[in-house]
Amino acid sequence: MFREYADKYLKLGISVFPARSNKVPAILSWAPYQTRTATPEEIEAWSEDLGDQINIALVCGNLSNITVVDCDSEEAAEKIESLLPDQIEVPIVFTPKKGCRHYYFQFTPGLLNRARYQAGIDVRTEGGYVLAPPSQTKKTPDGKCVDGEYIWHKEYQLGKNCPPPMPAGLRDYLLSGLKGEGQVRCGEESKDRSQILVEGTRDQDLFHLALQFFKDRRPLEEIRQNILRAAAICKPPQPEKEALAKLDSALKFYMKSGKGKAKCEKADLIEEDQSTLLDCRPLSSFVCRRIEYLMQDRIPFGMVTLIVGAGGVGKSTLLTEIACRVTRGEPLPGTNKALAKGSVIYITTENQPEEVLKPRAIACGGNLDRFHYTRNALIHTSEKATQPHVFDIVKDLPALKKQVALLRDVQIAIIDPAISHVGEKMDPNSSTHVRHVMDTLSAFADEAKIALVIVAHLAKGTAEQAMYKVAGSHQWVAAARVVQAVSLAKEDNELHLLSPLKSNVYVSPLTLGFKIIKVCIQTDDLPGINIPTVRVEFEDQEIDIDVEAQFNPGNLETSQTTDAMLTLQHELHNGPRPEQAVRDVMTAKGINRGSYYNARRKLKIHTEKIGKEGGWRLWLHDHWEAYCGSKK
Repeated sequence: MFREYADKYLKLGISVFPARSNKVPAILSWAPYQTRTATPEEIEAWSEDLGDQINIALVCGNLSNITVVDCDSEEAAEKIESLLPDQIEVPIVFTPKKGCRHYYFQFTPGLLNRARYQAGIDVRTEGGYVLAPPSQTKKTPDGKCVDGEYIWHKEYQLGKNCPPPMPAGLRDYLLSGLKGEGQVRCGEESKDRSQILVEGTRDQDLFHLALQFFKDRRPLEEIRQNILRAAAICKPPQPEKEALAKLDSALKFYMKSGKGKAKCEKADLIEEDQSTLLDCRPLSSFVCRRIEYLMQDRIPFGMVTLIVGAGGVGKSTLLTEIACRVTRGEPLPGTNKALAKGSVIYITTENQPEEVLKPRAIACGGNLDRFHYTRNALIHTSEKATQPHVFDIVKDLPALKKQVALLRDVQIAIIDPAISHVGEKMDPNSSTHVRHVMDTLSAFADEAKIALVIVAHLAKGTAEQAMYKVAGSHQWVAAARVVQAVSLAKEDNELHLLSPLKSNVYVSPLTLGFKIIKVCIQTDDLPGINIPTVRVEFEDQEIDIDVEAQFNPGNLETSQTTDAMLTLQHELHNGPRPEQAVRDVMTAKGINRGSYYNARRKLKIHTEKIGKEGGWRLWLHDHWEAYCGSKK
């Protein structure tokens, strides 16, 4: 146990040492580990000498970048929760003593390592330590330790949530205890009724009022109405939205507490004591909103778009071209309307910025200052040091949110490919895992109002429908609002196709053709040297093809291909004709090039050169065979 968890905490940049079941250090002195982390050899020696079941202690303070607020009573924990902003995600440890817990924050200068900052509240920071999961304590005669285990909160834990900065309101509250203020024990009556629900304390009063209702197991709708009534008589009145936010905070705290969790597991809470309220509203209360597109009918804003395809078909090259057009505000196919110039975040492990992305972006005419590349997320291990790891969709999404907010003008974020960024805790083949992550990404895209594009590869399976050929769980496709497939045209390997596989928001467009053009560029980075790279050229006309036929050659032809076959048979039934004349007939009938070539292949049309510069003429297969036979 010790060796395994010591390695995990050390990887997070936290200094550790062994401790006994009575919380006392198991080594002669732990002082050295306040200024440096233990070496692998020391970890190995401790594990062998003391046994691998020895407890693990985390050194608090600047080196580990953590300050821990230690609540020694349920009332103290309630007080801390009431001072936390609604959206903050704080790692929490349930300690062996009933109702007690540790709250982990970034190292907070100005706070001392001492007990009783407030009633039932200690702070462990520079010069202090705490026991960490999965440590276990045993009861001591002095009552300082009880039998039990340190357990991470299921949703809020180190490694899953980075310790956030301590909110200013909480820090001020702790410091006020050193000035002799706020020493009334949590839960005791500290003011007369005329002083409750007044400005300065009304947020805390509403929180504790709601929490008491939950403890009394009152119906949720009754709690809601009572909190709104209380908000109305606050001085000054509390806005309804803010009052309901406090209700939500109290509910979350109740559900996180041991009592709340235990009650939720009982069947009697499933019925009338259900602690959840449906956000159920009539459609008349909503305002219609038009779907806005980055790329008309193909890549919407505020939603997740999945781009799928086999390796080497041009997915990344296509997305680089799209990204570059965004950076310079140039229209994308499907509309003549110019895009709003904006930034791009391209997250990838496959395309190195020096050799691939930057040369491509230059060839595509992108604004390099707005084209942002990333591969890694960074964890601060100390004040000046950082530890990189490959961007993880699960745990690093908050960092992406911050970057989008920091840049302000992000139009599109690309994760290429998704499989490289799922992290260790997510199973890309698990429907439950993938659906949860995709729903989280969808909520992020909607909140940030950006186009979020995820790239996925095709599997080697034998699924008949194209959308089920995507590697991993089918929920990658099911949860995405739009799915587009990139492939090579079967009749022309130089023609790449962007085809709709699925759209939950609009009628799917036709297939868009594009070619990848080889070019050479020169940059100031390497003066006088030609750097080979590629760029994209889009076809003028969309192509009507059967996407299923593109991925499954045995499927039936499209209506356009059938029309093209009939046209070829009609035009050539009296003998060969110049190809250009046949192509003109096809164009007049609205038959695109892809369908024309499909029909030529299926009918086994033969081509014959007419002189040196006379072009080509076309023959029906039977006529060509007869013609060749007559020449023998």
